[in-house]
Amino acid sequence: MLPVNAPVGMTGDMIEMGDVTVVTAVSDLTAGRDPHARLRALMQGTWTFGSGEQIVQIDGSEWSQTVDGELQSVSLFQLRDDCGDGVAQTGTVITLAMMGGDPEQVRCYGVLEATLDLLVLRDTAGEGDLMMTRLP
Repeated sequence: MLPVNAPVGMTGDMIEMGDVTVVTAVSDLTAGRDPHARLRALMQGTWTFGSGEQIVQIDGSEWSQTVDGELQSVSLFQLRDDCGDGVAQTGTVITLAMMGGDPEQVRCYGVLEATLDLLVLRDTAGEGDLMMTRLP
């Protein structure tokens, strides 16, 4: 059994493609190597930023954001070495693709610091740093 969010190699046929989803008929799965496994595991859980009304829940590859208890968005996130836009980045980045949103509009954040209680991200679009603290 593989851990949650473990990378896999797949062989099969694509049946249907949606906005950020693909329906496949899988014929073979193989375990893959995840260079970001430690960071991915560290990020799992509930985080807050801003004045505390904004909450981010990271569960597997899902990034859910609420404000004042109301769900604002659910995004699929990836840990990568680049944003995919051709601009070189230093270190690991997080890309967020909102479920049901435009697949061409992907947010990208550079990971500046990651500890058990603190996550500091830099918006690569130049909108500043995002400092999140873990909630119990």
